[in-house]
Amino acid sequence: MIWTASDYVVVGVVKIHFVPYTIHIGSPETKIIKRLSRSLGTQLLSHHVRQGSMRAMQQLARDRLNACNILADSLRNAITKSALIFSLVKLELGHLREQWEQILLAERHEKNKKVEALETLDQMLMAFPQDSDPMRSDLMAIQKRFLDLSLPPEKGKNWVAMQIQERWKDLLQRFPQKAETAQRAWQAIGKLRDALHYGKDPEVLGSYQGMPEELKQAWVRLIYENTDRFNGASLEELIKILGNPDLGIPSRERSRRVLTQLRVLAENMAQLERNTNFLLRHVLNGGENGFSAEWVNGKRAKQDLAVSAPIDKGTGILFPTLLE
Repeated sequence: MIWTASDYVVVGVVKIHFVPYTIHIGSPETKIIKRLSRSLGTQLLSHHVRQGSMRAMQQLARDRLNACNILADSLRNAITKSALIFSLVKLELGHLREQWEQILLAERHEKNKKVEALETLDQMLMAFPQDSDPMRSDLMAIQKRFLDLSLPPEKGKNWVAMQIQERWKDLLQRFPQKAETAQRAWQAIGKLRDALHYGKDPEVLGSYQGMPEELKQAWVRLIYENTDRFNGASLEELIKILGNPDLGIPSRERSRRVLTQLRVLAENMAQLERNTNFLLRHVLNGGENGFSAEWVNGKRAKQDLAVSAPIDKGTGILFPTLLE
């Protein structure tokens, strides 16, 4: 092959057939062939370079996407695990509710109605026949678990309905009892639901004079509000109230420190999520809009990026939402 020993890159060969002995050096045919060869050679070389550039760009895009996916996956795992922050906040709120209700019970010299209702249900279960033991034992374990929980009223009522009331319904259908027994069980379950509102009951609150009325109302509103979503503003207000010495909660200072640390951690994770979303979008889009560090932490990033929105519809990169 004529190009195997060439020092040049051969991108194509043009072969033109002529009648033998019809071409002479310097003839018009040789000039046309030279011009044609140069023209075709230039076009072929340009095409080769263009195709090589396109392949390089495609490979770069693939490498960039793979790098973003690896980074997104690593950070997604970290942000997903940060949901533990919200769980710890809810746990601390439950602890504060328990202390508040204990203060009210001691002030009014009353027994815990939730405990009384569960004790009644446990005593009734002991009267069921021996062959009901699997269902009976399961129900007793669920009732004991509920006693260890401190849920907001709405969540608590749902928990009672799904976990306790439904099990009692199945038990009574499987092992029928006297009408009085069933009625007594439903009354105890109703008493259990009502006990969930004890700490925010207007009559109970009106009888407690251990703190200013405005502080008391704000305190009760914050610790009993629905905690389906992380609310940074409410948490900040609660931390401020916990700093008030008039509150009179035994673990006031400890809870204030814990919630302050959790709030800072949650804000850092939210900032990490926003910054990562912005940077990944910038890289995936090729950076054609320019880049400035001010956009990451400034108003532009907060306006352009919704935390719960995907980075790119074609990449599947999406981070979970932690904060409102």
